[in-house]
Amino acid sequence: MLFKDKVVLIIGGASGIGKAAALKMHDDGAKVVVADIDMQKIDSLNRMFTTGENNFMGTKTNISVKKEVEELVALVVSKFEKIDVLVNCAAVTYRKPLLEIVEEEWDKEFAVNMKGTFLTCQAVAEEMVKHKNGSIINVASINGVHAISNAGAYSSTKAGIIIFSRVIALELAKYNIRVNSISPGITDTELANYCFETYSKTEGTTIDEIRRNLSSQIPMNRFGKPEEVADLIMFLASINSSYITGENFIISGGLTLRHL
Repeated sequence: MLFKDKVVLIIGGASGIGKAAALKMHDDGAKVVVADIDMQKIDSLNRMFTTGENNFMGTKTNISVKKEVEELVALVVSKFEKIDVLVNCAAVTYRKPLLEIVEEEWDKEFAVNMKGTFLTCQAVAEEMVKHKNGSIINVASINGVHAISNAGAYSSTKAGIIIFSRVIALELAKYNIRVNSISPGITDTELANYCFETYSKTEGTTIDEIRRNLSSQIPMNRFGKPEEVADLIMFLASINSSYITGENFIISGGLTLRHL
């Protein structure tokens, strides 16, 4: 078991890719802490584990607030004494074009996606430095690599996460802390379904039609599964990737082989 006794903090881990990573790492022996803004989903996760189990914890955190991030990290360290792995999966998007998105929506996307990644990386890195060891995986997006319509704020934050990850990888390498980002393509998650619903309303088409059209653009002819992205996260978090840092990994079923 690669993650036996490893302490893993997953931000945005109550659904989608984050949840898949949490379950897989827990099954592999990790002590997992999930932080999310959705308390209902956190409670659902907590109920999945047996009463009294000491290697899983779910907690509500607003990662755009520095004080809450600091309290989260202090909570994890007080319970498990260290943090070996940080996975940043939290994200929001409004999927609106330039002429329609309002300032508050733009600010919210940057507060959660970009500022939240900065705050969690900074707070966790301070703990990792003490142990001269750690792995940070920041989930970006294929939208941070290729431009698509109606995603100016979202794409900007994801592009920001990619370069931010490279910069801090450079800064933290001397402490034996590795930092990488991953850029998933279209993955079957709640966030993706929200985007399909939004697009169906603006374009006057059905969600099924949107899914068929998008799938046809992917060489593997299907969307990714959260568990498949979680497998990449686990690789980058493990000793098997001990000489990899500062990289961005695209996992898209070959979508980038075609013009987007």
